[in-house]
Amino acid sequence: MDFGYWQKDDRGVLKYTSIIESSVIDVEEDEQFWNIIVNEDYVLFQSLSHIYSYDISSGKVSLLVSNDNINKFFKVNGTYYYHSLGEGLFTISNQRPLPISQSDFFKEETVILLFEHESKVHFLTENADLYRLENKEPVLVAQSDLNFDLTVYNALFLSDGSLMLGTISNGVVSMNLDGSTNYVINQSDGLINNTCLTIFEDSKKNVWLGLDNGISSVNVDSAYSIYHDRDGELGTVYTSYKSGNILYVGTNQGLFYKNDDSLDFTFIDGTQAGVVYY
Repeated sequence: MDFGYWQKDDRGVLKYTSIIESSVIDVEEDEQFWNIIVNEDYVLFQSLSHIYSYDISSGKVSLLVSNDNINKFFKVNGTYYYHSLGEGLFTISNQRPLPISQSDFFKEETVILLFEHESKVHFLTENADLYRLENKEPVLVAQSDLNFDLTVYNALFLSDGSLMLGTISNGVVSMNLDGSTNYVINQSDGLINNTCLTIFEDSKKNVWLGLDNGISSVNVDSAYSIYHDRDGELGTVYTSYKSGNILYVGTNQGLFYKNDDSLDFTFIDGTQAGVVYY
């Protein structure tokens, strides 16, 4: 495997430079690099067993961390953290790893996200439990209110104060800091794939999802939403009417309704005989 950078030549064509080859670094066979963190002077590359620092001005590469099980690598307000299963939670100071907590919790639980909220470091585990760090120990803040098991692979603390969780096989989940769910988006709602490996929020608050097969974008602030009738149950919609929190739609299959807090339409018995126009 490799890490490096792309740069345009005089004709504007991108040309790749391998940092590993130019620096003569011995990486492990099939070593995969999963995360890149950039600051003003350095670029940090994280694999599952190493963290390398690349000095942008000099081109020098330094090995910061060598560990058999680096789960995740984070930057929170200029401080670098990494979590290692079986070892604990660490920070990197003066290009050296320093333990923050080597309690049983951090050795056994998988930490997916670290972020700062109200001047406290918070973190999320792979089962969507939210904690804050108090005196180097975890304090439970909230648990997800979803009634099915989640395996969270990646997550992001968004600018609106909510969390976007990327899961294995369940799409993405928008969760508030009290554990309540805003919405779930999966393949039936238009995602290319139900496994989300990375999440990015752009300057216009669009959320970009790096999936197991392709890229999807979520316009979080959009006033519109799309209902995908993938099974053809609704048919062709001719009319609609909103009464309170209930939306009625008349189609060539009959009359259906949906509550605001529901994602699916329900057929009204006895209306299948004719086309509903109004």
